[in-house]
This record gives sequence, structure tokens and C-alpha cells, in this order.
Amino acid sequence: MVALLCIGERNIKATIIKYNFDHFKKKHGFMSYEQRLTVRLVDIWEQLRHERPPPPYEQWNSAKISDIWQKCIAMRVEPNQRASSEIVVRTLFVGQQLNVIMPTLRAEECYQMHILDHDMKKLFSPITSVVQSQKSMAHDGTFVSKNNKLVKYRCCFLPFSDSKKYTEGGANVHYIVAGFSWVHM
Repeated sequence: MVALLCIGERNIKATIIKYNFDHFKKKHGFMSYEQRLTVRLVDIWEQLRHERPPPPYEQWNSAKISDIWQKCIAMRVEPNQRASSEIVVRTLFVGQQLNVIMPTLRAEECYQMHILDHDMKKLFSPITSVVQSQKSMAHDGTFVSKNNKLVKYRCCFLPFSDSKKYTEGGANVHYIVAGFSWVHM
């Protein structure tokens, strides 16, 4: 797109190109960045999967996405001991940038899906479907932040299996990596 903006101008300085690119990013940045985030995550997951059940979590390499890893969550999912139809989520990693939209979410914490507040339930609503279908899933929506600002978000959820279960032929979902992008309206 920047090249289209600069056609016919032979002596363009780098600062003008940078300005045009920055202007373009401000105008269209959320959508292009969001697509890159979700597409990159799903592409990496698909490469690990190779048309098989969910790949083992041990194969996940966050270094491949170090530029967006702080907008991601890694979690372990397990059935609730009291009600097997419910899922308990144990966060393994919560990216620091997610504090902007999820200030109450902490790493190394356990969350029962049915007791999350309304906005968190909305953000994490695909988890049960991802566990059951064993497929990646995209999700988007809006909510009002704690400081009364409308937040528009998009995210994807990537299921992973336990390596021991994977090698034994069973590939239930035991882990999920989720990536988020958002804009304040």
C-alpha cells in the first residue's frame, strides 16, 4: 500500500515513506495487525498439527511469535472435579499486554468457567467448544472495560494435547493457547 502512495515520486525521503506508513497503520492498523496475529498463530498451529489431532503442547514454541507473545495466554484445561461437564482453566502464562483488557487475569491461577465475571466469560466462551471439537476457533466481540471504554476484540484459541496421551493414540485437549488483539473505541 505504501508503494501505491509513492508512485510517481522519485525523490521520496525515508521520513515521508515512514510517515505514510505510520499514517496507513493508524488508519488501518487494527485490522491488518489483528489478521496477522490470528493468521500467524493458526498457521503455526496447523504446521504442528499436520492434519492430525491437536499437537502436543510441548511442541509449541513461543519464541516464534515473540513479537506478539505478550498478547497471548497459555492455559491448561481440565474437567471440574465436582461437575465433569464444567471446565477448570489453569493459566500457565498471561501476556503482560493483556492487563489492558483483562486486569484481573493472573498467571498460575485457577478459574472455573461458570464463576468468571460477564466480560471474562464472553472472552473465554469458545473454550468449551475448542475442547470438544479439538479445532482452532476464532472469536470476536465487544465489552465495556473497567474504566467504561468500549473494547472491540478478536482472538483465536488453539488446542493442544498432552504429549503422553498423544503418543498413546488419544489426543484430548489439555492445553489452549489464545491470542488477542483489541482496540478501544
